[in-house]
Amino acid sequence: MLANRTPYWSDYKTWEYYNGGMYESRLDEKIVCLCADVLSDPKRCYEAMKKTSKDYKTSTRIRFTNEMFNPVSWLGQAACNNVCGATAKETINAWLSMDADRQSEANRIANVVIREWQSENI
Repeated sequence: MLANRTPYWSDYKTWEYYNGGMYESRLDEKIVCLCADVLSDPKRCYEAMKKTSKDYKTSTRIRFTNEMFNPVSWLGQAACNNVCGATAKETINAWLSMDADRQSEANRIANVVIREWQSENI
């Protein structure tokens, strides 16, 4: 998916999700439920992921141009961070609360958003 792309790099202090508290140790069950709701609803999921790909300009460019990263999982986590204020732990718990069909649909939506971003930016 990312073949023949020039990787973009930036210091972690410029990563929007890092500055947004993604790696804090908090675990709030209300935020877990909110994330699960967003990721489980195809329309809300697409909107959150699309918004994140635009809001998190530096982070998105890094994650979508470097083959060493998994852009699908990152986009889900970043979308939860962006629209729900979720930490990585909260997003993981939300993901684990979803059934396989909802997880597959969220992954499909992430791939759509990634392809759209790539067609617009690369």
